[in-house]
Amino acid sequence: MERSQLLRQIREARQAIEKHRPDRIVTLGGDCLVSLAPAAYLNSHYDGKLGMLWVDAHPDVMTSKDYPNAHAHVLGILLGRGEPDFVSEVEVPLVPARVMYAGLNSWSPVEDEVIKSLGLRNAGSDSLAETSSPVLDWIVGEGIEHLAIHFDLDVLDPSAFRPLTFNKPGLPPDAFAGVPRGRMLPDQVVRLLQDVDRACDIVGLAITEHLPWEAIATRNLLRKLPLLAD
Repeated sequence: MERSQLLRQIREARQAIEKHRPDRIVTLGGDCLVSLAPAAYLNSHYDGKLGMLWVDAHPDVMTSKDYPNAHAHVLGILLGRGEPDFVSEVEVPLVPARVMYAGLNSWSPVEDEVIKSLGLRNAGSDSLAETSSPVLDWIVGEGIEHLAIHFDLDVLDPSAFRPLTFNKPGLPPDAFAGVPRGRMLPDQVVRLLQDVDRACDIVGLAITEHLPWEAIATRNLLRKLPLLAD
């Protein structure tokens, strides 16, 4: 999708949000870039003190020189780095100390440089398998009162949750070679977010990268049957 189209969608989303001035936003569907407008708004709304929990198998801090697709840039943009025309859509960048990854296990050298330079904290899937303490300790330590959560479904183990990019029917065995896959189980993420909900005020929740392959296959089948065909 062209840059101009993405910027138009981001601006239209922000205009819709500004029309209603909500205290809380839930975003369902789309790729990771759908978090940009809601998170940018919420951080301004809460005077630049928003906490951001990024539940994802990927850091999303690349720029166009590293990777062409903007869904891998979005957290970097929210932190004030990246393409100027996208960064300009963020009035108040997130404070790096108030951003934490959950479920992130591996990343590229380019991403590592950004993560280290900004001091972004992370709790990998192993450290969250039985406890939410790493994230809860961060919330207390940073005094986070209002929190937005970006929940990219690809943080989940593809063998435990089917509607993911990695499970697209007909893919060759080497598809997405080298792309990190999530290792968290659905119940672990549910427990984590429930614990976080008791620790602070969740004001944003974005659930992204949902790809319901079975539902699509069912729809395509039904569309070919008598009385149901287009």
